[in-house]
Amino acid sequence: MIFSYILTLLAPLLGSARALIGSKLSNGDFFSKDYTTILKGLCCLIVIYVHISVNNGNRLQDAISSFGYVAVTIFFLISAYGMLLSSEKKENYLKHFWRNRLISLLIPVLFVNVTVFIFASIRGLLLWQSLYEINGYVFVLLQFCVLFYIVEWIKRKWFVNNWRLGDGLLIAGVVMSSFCLYIFAYTNISSKSGWCFERMGLVWGILLYRYFDII
Repeated sequence: MIFSYILTLLAPLLGSARALIGSKLSNGDFFSKDYTTILKGLCCLIVIYVHISVNNGNRLQDAISSFGYVAVTIFFLISAYGMLLSSEKKENYLKHFWRNRLISLLIPVLFVNVTVFIFASIRGLLLWQSLYEINGYVFVLLQFCVLFYIVEWIKRKWFVNNWRLGDGLLIAGVVMSSFCLYIFAYTNISSKSGWCFERMGLVWGILLYRYFDII
C-alpha cells in the first residue's frame, strides 16, 4: 500500500517541481509558452488520475483527482490567456490561426480515438463511433476558437485596438454558452453546474491577461 502511494505521488511531485523550476527560468516572462506547457501537462496528469477506476486507485489518487474540475479550469484559463497574448503580439496570428488550432486539438483527439478503437477491437468490441467522437472538453475549446476568431476579425476590421469591446464579446459568448448548457443539458445537475464552472476558466484567462498588474 505504501509503495502504491509513493508511485501515485511521484508523478505530481515531479510535475510540480518542473513547474517551479520553469517559473524560476522564465525570467519574469509570466505564462511563457514553455512554462504554460508544463502547467497544462500537470493539469492533464490530474485529469488522468480522475479516470483511474476505483478498483485500481487508492485514497491519495482519489484526493488528487478531486481537483479535476480545477485542473480543467486552469487549462482553459491558460488557453484563453495564450490566445489573447499571441493575437496581440503576433501580427499574422489570425492568418495561421485555424491551421495551428486544428492541429493542436484534433490530432490528439484522432490519436486517442484510434487507440481506443484498437484496444476495444482487441477485446472483441467494434466501437466505430469512437473513431469520430470529439471529447466534450475539446468541443468547448473549438467553440471558443470560433468565437475568438470572429471577434478578432471584427475587431481588426472595424474596431481597431478596441480591446474592451472584443473582451466584452468574448466574455458574453462564454457566459451565454455556459448558461445555455446549464438550461438545456439533459444530464444531472452536478454535471451541468460542473461544465459551467470549468468553461468560466476562459473568462478568468481573459481577465488575467487584461488586469495582470492589478491581480
